[in-house]
Amino acid sequence: MTTITATPTELIVAEMLGTSTGASILDSGGADGRHWQRNAGKSVADWQAEPRVTLDPRWGDVTLSVFHHVTERATYCKELDVQFTAYAATQENTYHLQDIESWLELMGGSVEYSVNSYNDESNLSQIIQYTVFTLGGVSGYVALQIHQGADARGGYTAPRIFTLDDECALIAENITLRCTADSEHYLDCGGGGEWIDHNGGYRATPWSLHELAKERGLSEGIACPDEDCEGLLTA
Repeated sequence: MTTITATPTELIVAEMLGTSTGASILDSGGADGRHWQRNAGKSVADWQAEPRVTLDPRWGDVTLSVFHHVTERATYCKELDVQFTAYAATQENTYHLQDIESWLELMGGSVEYSVNSYNDESNLSQIIQYTVFTLGGVSGYVALQIHQGADARGGYTAPRIFTLDDECALIAENITLRCTADSEHYLDCGGGGEWIDHNGGYRATPWSLHELAKERGLSEGIACPDEDCEGLLTA
């Protein structure tokens, strides 16, 4: 029997991805369209085995696994997470962002910035919302939530506390698509929603290259950004 090993970070992120955030009258998930419903029954081993990047050649969609993105870039901070969770449990009639702000005020910390990936270009499989903060003179802490509903206006998990090696680590969604015809050709997304080709210039997006593939007579696929190459890009 194969033994699956998992880091504390992987265990917590898998737990968050399996958390039910219920349903709302504003939620458009229907009977089973919410992320917590679609993720139901998945183990940490299932998440580990999930491809980091998937590509849909029919539509030119590229998706980065939120499990892999977070576990590659954040480290679970048990000590602060236990403290924050205990504090949040004492709060009544508040929402998660309020709890983060009031906890940091109590602890003498300060918010650096907050992000909801829905508000920017993002290839993540699920929306993440997070607050990067400084505490005890140390920067690079993050209170992370994962969107588990169907409608971006609600359905977020309770915050869990992690550390980041780089304060902007969760912003950069590193994805590289390689050409099937020429190993030197690629399209790279390092962050900010901009895709850079192998010549170092902003040329196109996977969707626009999908349209180019159709112009080249292909029914589906993502064309190589090199105008003289007939290859396709793959994850």
